[in-house]
Amino acid sequence: MLERSAEVSECETLGLRMAEERSLANLGATSLLIAHQATLRGVLEALQEYRNSINSTLVLHFEDMGGEVILREDFSLSSPEPSRQSSDLVLGVLARLCASILGESWTPLSVCFSHEAPPPAEMPIFRRLFRCKPEFNCEFNGLILHATDLDRANCAPMPTWPATRAS
Repeated sequence: MLERSAEVSECETLGLRMAEERSLANLGATSLLIAHQATLRGVLEALQEYRNSINSTLVLHFEDMGGEVILREDFSLSSPEPSRQSSDLVLGVLARLCASILGESWTPLSVCFSHEAPPPAEMPIFRRLFRCKPEFNCEFNGLILHATDLDRANCAPMPTWPATRAS
């Protein structure tokens, strides 16, 4: 449906535009668990463990490359389907999640897309969402970040409960 919507609307970056509007709260009840993890690594491990409550077709991978880590989310589908918009949406949400945990000034080292580059007029959303130069026609869709980012403290504000009055 997402691919068809992008086609009908002639919006090559629909998935990214949807990701741009997402927040941690869009992950439902799992967002509470995520908000209480001490590090980005804890957040990503919680996502792996509870993926079925978010989207059972998504599989999160960490690939350690020495001082860098590749974060990839792939789809485990029984039959291949067009997935540019879905992949862009997932990658955009993952980048926003990392930024919400590590602070809005965080940026990945790189963002890689297996699809071709969009027309120049569509590039601003890539810069807004990822804040680094995107690479296209790659072998995978993923974020590349410093390995040390995984163990950085979660700076996301913890949910607070209103004070209760003593009876």
